[in-house]
Amino acid sequence: MSPSRFDAFLTIPLVRAVYGLPDDRLTCRACRALLPDYLDAEMRGERLDARTSAVRRHLLLCQECSEIYALLLELAIVEARNELPDVEPPAPPDLGFLDMEGGDA
Repeated sequence: MSPSRFDAFLTIPLVRAVYGLPDDRLTCRACRALLPDYLDAEMRGERLDARTSAVRRHLLLCQECSEIYALLLELAIVEARNELPDVEPPAPPDLGFLDMEGGDA
């Protein structure tokens, strides 16, 4: 395969994934910023648009972002099933040491 054909070949997302090459179209930072919207759309069963398909493509190629997405998805599913555990709020902190009336002035 000639070098120019090989470069064109590397633009196919699956080939880039096999070779371990990043997807140039969406950075990890941009993907992570879009994850909440992507997750909401997926939980509602909405069709993918151009933006969300770019996120999906990035998740297929980036292990770190896909792990973050998996954690968010797991939490969203637990929340949707109303299975989040009840958590006791922490006790209010004792800020008595801030009382200036009892000290020397």
